[in-house]
Amino acid sequence: MQTTLLGVAIALILALVAALVGPLLVDWGRFRPSIEAEASRLIGAPVRITGPIEAAILPSPVLILRGLEVGPSHASSSVQVRSLAVEMSLRSLVSGKWRAQELHLVGPNFNLGIDGSGNLALPPITPGFDPDQLSIERLNIEDGHAVLADSRSGSRITLDKLWFNGAVRSLTGPFKGDGAFVVGGDLYAYRVSAGRAEEGAVKVRLNIDPLEKPLAVEAEGMLSFAGATPRFDGAMTVSRPAGIALPNGQTFASDPWRLTSKVKASAASALFEGIEFQYGPEERAVRLTGTAELKFGDKPRFDGILAAAQVDFDRAFASAAAGRQLPFTALKTLGDSFSGAFR
Repeated sequence: MQTTLLGVAIALILALVAALVGPLLVDWGRFRPSIEAEASRLIGAPVRITGPIEAAILPSPVLILRGLEVGPSHASSSVQVRSLAVEMSLRSLVSGKWRAQELHLVGPNFNLGIDGSGNLALPPITPGFDPDQLSIERLNIEDGHAVLADSRSGSRITLDKLWFNGAVRSLTGPFKGDGAFVVGGDLYAYRVSAGRAEEGAVKVRLNIDPLEKPLAVEAEGMLSFAGATPRFDGAMTVSRPAGIALPNGQTFASDPWRLTSKVKASAASALFEGIEFQYGPEERAVRLTGTAELKFGDKPRFDGILAAAQVDFDRAFASAAAGRQLPFTALKTLGDSFSGAFR
């Protein structure tokens, strides 16, 4: 009996040693074509691995890929990633399902552009792609870089130090998470959530909070695609609080304002209906209503009409420091706040 137990113990020890040491002795590069083919099938776009491949079995299966390219080779819409580490659920693998307990992306580089027709330049989807075959319990992105370009106007915006923490039920949603990015040296925090895409449309909710500016943006509505042309139909709120504490310890005080509106937007224009703009605190607020339209393209243009039944400038803009303002100065203050919201 003792000899049998000793034999079982030795067998278990050898199995554990093989599981720990075995992956280090395997040339995983030999499986590069198979791994690329399976990854391409899972995400619906061509995947190429240019760097080394590592793997482990215990305590759970982990695959590390370095140097990835996603999308057609040399295409402007392709995505480059410095490294990808994925920890798989062993139970799901045994049942033939792809369920990532954690997927960690480092250094993804995105390029998203709008062509002259207002279409998004996106990698083509592989025929037969099933977006429900992959789910991610924890998705972590760090040190990302994204460039958003509009070929019609030549405008570009660059997002640096992009990071995200969230969960993705499937590649068609639902998903949710939060993160931050840097634009022009300013840090912006964001929260995003989306339901499941149905018939080419998905309900999204986005909050953006500049950490170094007294501003908050919230949008909620349906995002849809007519071919490669995006459309958004929903509502947005832009607000400035009365005061904010900056990360450097300084405080910023100003008159609060709030703008709410229904929005119908495409790559060509954005229509703002039912605008309600309130400047100042409740007890002395200026309230304006109206509509506005913003045209995109090589010659951007903004047109809007705002109206108020009555405005008491003395009450709304007087302060102990500045005293009573002249009407033109008060109008300029109001106009600068409104235009700042749309910028």
